Amino acid sequence: MNNPASPAKPLTAKEAADYLDLSISMLYRHVREGRIPAFKPNGKKWYFWTEDLDRWIRGGTPSSSVTDADAARTSTAGNGDAR
Repeated sequence: MNNPASPAKPLTAKEAADYLDLSISMLYRHVREGRIPAFKPNGKKWYFWTEDLDRWIRGGTPSSSVTDADAARTSTAGNGDAR
C-alpha cells in the first residue's frame, strides 16, 4: 500500500482532504480561494504536496501557482508530463 504522506509522490484531492480532515468540497473551495496550495500537472486533476499542506496547517503562506519546484518534483515523482 502506498504511503499518502510520502514526500516523493503528491497527494490526490481525496488523499489531501483525508490528510487535512476536510470534505473534498471544502478542500476545493480553499484551493479556489487560494488558501491551500495545489497544482495541476496535466491540466486535469489537482495534486498536493504534503509539505505544502503542513505549511498551510501551520499558517504559512500558500503558493497557489505551479512553480518550477512543483514541476521538478512532479517529474521526479514519476510523472514526466509536468508542465
